[in-house]
Amino acid sequence: MAEVIMKTITDAKEGVSNKLADANKILTLKDVQENFDKLKGAIMIVYPMKLPPYDPVQTEIDGCEDLSGTQASLDVIEKGKGSLWWAGKEFMPEKTLEDYIGKNEK
Repeated sequence: MAEVIMKTITDAKEGVSNKLADANKILTLKDVQENFDKLKGAIMIVYPMKLPPYDPVQTEIDGCEDLSGTQASLDVIEKGKGSLWWAGKEFMPEKTLEDYIGKNEK
């Protein structure tokens, strides 16, 4: 059973790897969700009676993971509080990329 989970983990990592950028493939939310669903399926196959409700994997599958009091809670950026910077400029949501770098008229 461990082989099922390990193979699924390897496949999921490849499915969201930064190597996709090298191959000029776009990673979409749909791709991430499909890989998450594969992991969820593997867990359901290996643990048909479910994991205990306090297990971190089960809380992630159920969508009720509580990170309070953990180191991982420091890595979470609340929606609306993050910003994207590039070349010393902060990108604003109401502007387009063209506003920052100009048109590519090639």
